[in-house]
Amino acid sequence: MVQKYPLPKNIRLPKHVVIIPDGNRRWARSQGKPTFFGHQKGFDVATQVLRAGRQMGIHTMTIWAFSTGNWDRSKTEISYLMRLYASLIDTNLKEAIKDKVRIIHLGRKDRIPKYLLKKITDAEDKTKNFTNNILNIALDHGGHDDIIRNLDANPPSQFTEESITQLLDTRDQPNPKPDLIIRTSGEQRTSGILTWQAEQSEMYWLNNHFPDFTPEQLAFALIDYSRRRRRFGGNDKELHLKFNPKKVARAELEFYQSHHRHQTEKMIKSFIKLNKDLYQLKSTSAKQIVKPFLQAIKGHDTRNKKLYLQGMKKVYSIIQRDTGFSFDPDWVANLDIKGYILHDQLEDEPDKYQLTNHFTELIAEIFRINRFQAQQAAYYKTLAFTYHDLAEKPNIPTKQEDYWWSKTLQALETSYTHLKDKVA
Repeated sequence: MVQKYPLPKNIRLPKHVVIIPDGNRRWARSQGKPTFFGHQKGFDVATQVLRAGRQMGIHTMTIWAFSTGNWDRSKTEISYLMRLYASLIDTNLKEAIKDKVRIIHLGRKDRIPKYLLKKITDAEDKTKNFTNNILNIALDHGGHDDIIRNLDANPPSQFTEESITQLLDTRDQPNPKPDLIIRTSGEQRTSGILTWQAEQSEMYWLNNHFPDFTPEQLAFALIDYSRRRRRFGGNDKELHLKFNPKKVARAELEFYQSHHRHQTEKMIKSFIKLNKDLYQLKSTSAKQIVKPFLQAIKGHDTRNKKLYLQGMKKVYSIIQRDTGFSFDPDWVANLDIKGYILHDQLEDEPDKYQLTNHFTELIAEIFRINRFQAQQAAYYKTLAFTYHDLAEKPNIPTKQEDYWWSKTLQALETSYTHLKDKVA
């Protein structure tokens, strides 16, 4: 059964994803279980995640099963792992034949057990003509070994990037260079995976140990990758925004204040100004968003989620059309509505961590930056909402209200300053 995973419509998928499955032993020890239990769980997760990656549309998946440095482990553990890898080959071969996936071994063949080598060569032979997808199993693989071993065996007549690429274990693959490398367990190093091929790879670090890695987390990583502005030393294709953080912050503050005071005409003017300044919208487009925006405001004020969602989808469609940003308007509108629901839930809570996480996701999706780049803007956006809520408390003295509005403005200015630093 093919399972569908939620992804934005306009997502730019990587063609080649590498997974470094770290943390099996630590996961087991943290649960008071033998390390073998962690390896078994990791094996089950690997099978599930590799399948999910194909279903999400990734052409080439590489799983790093065993490195050239892993021979330093105990003989008992190595023996157990080799039997697990034999089972991994068997399981994936059945699916590979069914789904026309080519299995390729990356690494040395002279040190692994003969029974495992037989399974590997058999899987490679049976799937050698398949082209739908590629599954690379990196077993006794090291990036330096890949280069030295292959260049020593077949030294090129001329040393060029292409001649070396065509000698390595990934030779003749349509996508030998990984677009994205995912490593679990909080480790932030590549450990030499595909050293030559990974020159321009994007990195994604995950705190979870590999046995806790899920297809949903893989989808999350793919979404983050799709927002990254890959320049390869040149220029990216996204719009570089030229907004003035102070002007945008002032327009947003005026929008909040006029909405709170039920000044509809002023609220519309400030909303138009906010969107024109922030997204560099054409005047006609800025006026076109008014009608769906008022629909969304009505939905917000009456707690009619469907009405709010319909309005915001239209608003974001116009913004997307003018900016050319590759976000999915429906996806952003759904994030938006989740944000206001979350805001209502956390309004009186001192801990706004969830709201900051949400703003990080929303800002990253709209402005096509990764989550790490969006975090500072999101933190100050959350702070602005906190001050905004305090300013709108009923029956507070005017002096106190003015103070909280001034704090709201300061937080918005800081948020937009951090955002501009990433998108200018």
